[in-house]
Amino acid sequence: GRGSPACQSGPWSCRNTMSDAKPAGEKGRFLRGKLSQLGTLATLLVTNVLKVDLGGHIQALRMCFAMTILFVVLVYENIRPRIKRKALRDKQEAEEALEAWKKATSRSRKKSVTKKTHVDFQPTVVAMKSPEWGEDEVETKMTHTEYDAWMLNQKLQNLALQVAITVGMHWKLRYTTPLALQVVSQLLGLFQDHLVEIYIKHTPAEGDLERPWADDDDPMAAMKKRAEQAEKEKAAGEVKDGGAIEAEKADEQPPDDKKNA
Repeated sequence: GRGSPACQSGPWSCRNTMSDAKPAGEKGRFLRGKLSQLGTLATLLVTNVLKVDLGGHIQALRMCFAMTILFVVLVYENIRPRIKRKALRDKQEAEEALEAWKKATSRSRKKSVTKKTHVDFQPTVVAMKSPEWGEDEVETKMTHTEYDAWMLNQKLQNLALQVAITVGMHWKLRYTTPLALQVVSQLLGLFQDHLVEIYIKHTPAEGDLERPWADDDDPMAAMKKRAEQAEKEKAAGEVKDGGAIEAEKADEQPPDDKKNA
């Protein structure tokens, strides 16, 4: 309102205050998915440019690699029961909403011919998913918890593939740099992982955290997601600004004009 401190200097300052506010999910949007890449570049800089010999600390490096992978797996497996508990809560709330809908339609004179289930009262998302292994991806409708569980399995599969490649390079080719790269990239990537943000840090699923999530390793997908979010913010800002301008014009209108209107 006009009496609030943010609006003391006039309606324009109030509108600017509202437009500058950002949802919690927008924090760190430009660093999301980039921390692991920056860590990889820093590790390569230290090992190649500064000529740091990792071979002299091979046992410690192997231990760090094993502990890092174990830590990442434990974090993901800790998220799994959280997803299941959220799925149960969402199902219970959806069933209550379904019962309320049935009671409301039973009182109505016009009987509804639409049959609904509790899934219709849960938040859903459409994502590209393969029905079976090796098949082409198709648009699949899932609840938020089904999507999160699917993404969790995808992340664990990707982690297993990366570990297999890294161990193979180290065992067969005696490379030590991939071990250091995995230690740094996995820890930094986990810090801003979507599931970690939502289920452990309890960050609202807004902005870059809004499902479906853009692939952080795909710059085009990430840019498209951010462009869509910017368009939504711009449209919401225009609606707010339009309402504030109309209110300002109404306040500035002379009393005689208001009576004539």
